[in-house]
Amino acid sequence: MSSILVGVRVRVFVRTNSVVFTDFGATIMFRKDLVNLLQHHPQSLNDLAQLLEMSQRDVEDDIRHLMKSLKHSAYRLQITPTRCRKCGFVFQKDKLHKPGKCPQCHETWIQEPLIEIKTQR
Repeated sequence: MSSILVGVRVRVFVRTNSVVFTDFGATIMFRKDLVNLLQHHPQSLNDLAQLLEMSQRDVEDDIRHLMKSLKHSAYRLQITPTRCRKCGFVFQKDKLHKPGKCPQCHETWIQEPLIEIKTQR
């Protein structure tokens, strides 16, 4: 007896340089290509998401994975922390996304964290 699968979609990947195109039309960025993108060019999470046409959550997951991977390479990830533009409050460095408002002065005028990759000396 044979089975027939109806309505099943199979992903087909085609690699061109640093981007993968699927049959669904989605674009996937390889994490190792983020090194070239972020090397000496600080970007915010929002800027990266727009550039790669991905959600901020997916880009944040990729950056967190890259943080672990770079520990064993010649590169290091440098994060310029989020800070309030009004009172100067500096948020924790592990926060990659922009918070809604400052916990100190409750303003929403917040500078996004910048992510950059530099070579280790």
